[in-house]
Amino acid sequence: MKILMAAVVVVMGCSAQAQQVQKDVLVCNFSNPSFEVQYNANTGEVSYSGVAASDAATSSVQVIAPNAELKEDSKAFGVYSLVDKVSGQVIMALHLGKGRDGTSDYIYPFSAEYKGSIGGCDTSKVSAYSASSLVNGLKR
Repeated sequence: MKILMAAVVVVMGCSAQAQQVQKDVLVCNFSNPSFEVQYNANTGEVSYSGVAASDAATSSVQVIAPNAELKEDSKAFGVYSLVDKVSGQVIMALHLGKGRDGTSDYIYPFSAEYKGSIGGCDTSKVSAYSASSLVNGLKR
């Protein structure tokens, strides 16, 4: 009987792990200089890729924060912060709405501010779209 109970507990544990929902990755694009900030909601990792500040000719990828989370502003609709869980510092401010990357005609579901640069963010579930493609598809 004890073996049967142990087997049921193991199966239930495996079943719960299999049912975990896969989270998304937030990808934010910026220009001048061109760089990208990514937040992986599965791991909490925030990474930066693009031109290194020390050398404009070198591209680099670095982890900004290994354990971050997205926090919603309780007083303002659609306002979020990406926060480092260790230091408590805000890494990036996000606003739900028309985001822009600064160079293309793409419109992103989030606008973002990272170290004074303004960009646009999307995910695999809600991606950016080309404004001209949208409008051209409606012209007669």
